[in-house]
Amino acid sequence: MKNAASLFVLLCWFVTAAIAQEQTNPKKKLTYNTWSVGIDAGKSISYTDIMDYDFFPKDFTYWGTNGSFFVNKQISPFFGLQAHLYKGSLYGIKGPKTFAASYFQYGVNSYFSITDLLFTNVRHKKVNFYFLVGAGLIRFRTYRKTGDEVVEAFGYSIPDLSQGRPTTEFVIPTAAGINVKLSRDFDLNAEVVLQNLVSSDKLDAQISGNSNDKYASGNIGISYKFGKKENHYLAWISSREKQEFEEKLAKKNKKLIDSLNNALIQVQNKLRVLDSISNALPQPEADDDGDGVPNSRDDEPNTPKGNMVNFRGVSIIKLKDTVKVEKTKVVLDTVIAKDRELLFSIYFDFNKSDIRQEDKLKIVEAVKKLKANPEYLMEIRGHADKTGSAQYNEQLSKKRSQAVVDMLTDEFGIDSQRLIRTYSGEDELLSSKDDAINRRVDFIIIKPHKK
Repeated sequence: MKNAASLFVLLCWFVTAAIAQEQTNPKKKLTYNTWSVGIDAGKSISYTDIMDYDFFPKDFTYWGTNGSFFVNKQISPFFGLQAHLYKGSLYGIKGPKTFAASYFQYGVNSYFSITDLLFTNVRHKKVNFYFLVGAGLIRFRTYRKTGDEVVEAFGYSIPDLSQGRPTTEFVIPTAAGINVKLSRDFDLNAEVVLQNLVSSDKLDAQISGNSNDKYASGNIGISYKFGKKENHYLAWISSREKQEFEEKLAKKNKKLIDSLNNALIQVQNKLRVLDSISNALPQPEADDDGDGVPNSRDDEPNTPKGNMVNFRGVSIIKLKDTVKVEKTKVVLDTVIAKDRELLFSIYFDFNKSDIRQEDKLKIVEAVKKLKANPEYLMEIRGHADKTGSAQYNEQLSKKRSQAVVDMLTDEFGIDSQRLIRTYSGEDELLSSKDDAINRRVDFIIIKPHKK
């Protein structure tokens, strides 16, 4: 349980440190690829009580093997974190004594770039020298022989060397190495590692009181850097290059922000112009009795609700006797039944109620129709498009129908009692795409039924 808890603490340290680095700079100016994985392999030698050499064994039989897998998280061009797994074997000899051990080791290392520390102005790095130091746990089984006799073991039973529970000790790895950039995705790695067991004298299965057992390994491997293809890998960017990249991006961002601010100012100016135009538009006049004729021109200011009126606001048809109205649609189907026929429509410019000169010829046709048929009535129905508020469009459609009524009575002498002015605002759109079609006045002939 103690060893498991120690491993858990080490892994938590690695993960927490990586996440903390991401959160300490929430406003990143640039994004880099920062993760890589790799494998390596090589030879290992032990430095214990059982060794007959100063640095390297003379007999290659006593060189062990070593392999490892690692995951790197680069924090800055100079510093990174590494989770590392090692697996290998060790041998030693001193006179008649020999030992053999197998091990599995895991831990977390801190990575420091010597190249970036010593050569801060270097650009486009291809070679990176580094050193690392860390902490971890090593689990091993080992036995010692004198001649052919097994005299001591940890993790094995004596004398048959059947496997038992491995021994676990703390270890502090230190290393120096070199990375060579092969391509955007792959690096070649070579390093020498010295593994220092903490307060342990069991690696060679000989307890001598000197708690300084160690082993070393030399490894060559390859690592793969993953992330977005357009991003640089942080370990291959010098501190100087990183600063230059960020300054360049800051200038680009400033230019973009200035452009957006200028666009915003232009939009604000246009909104002010539109607001001034809106304020300058005529406001609808008061109509106390709600008959559609403003008070200033209403000859019958107290028209009963529902009565049809002429352009002067005088009742011409009483609903209870003749006409039923549904919203703006007039349905003539009561006592005085009439047929209805759309004669034609005329059209208006945006936000205008002025009659175009070319439309007067059409209106003349309506005048001819009315004069040739004294029994006919005519509904003049105004419309507007959907631009603007519904209230404003209702008043605009009223002005358009009133302009037509005024022309028919004032210029052509049509009796106002024969004209029924109605308006629908934006409620009866003919087109959802072409607003010019919706800005119109309809001329509707109302014929009496033949008995």
